Amino acid sequence: MRAVDQSRQRLGVPRYDVAVIHDLDHLYHGTGQKLDGYFMQLATSGWRALTELKAAGEIRAIAAGINDRG
Repeated sequence: MRAVDQSRQRLGVPRYDVAVIHDLDHLYHGTGQKLDGYFMQLATSGWRALTELKAAGEIRAIAAGINDRG
């Protein structure tokens, strides 16, 4: 949440149109504990933060860019 706020201040925008979860796949992070840790972080706190930001009007949409065609 703090990182989003700081980024918006640097850019001088009141909100983001889209917050993108990007490169959360094995092609970028490999397999195993590192990738599992990032998925756990998204599941336990990241998604909640994104939905709170959206509900507060600070972001208008949530998207994901994943490189894996699997």
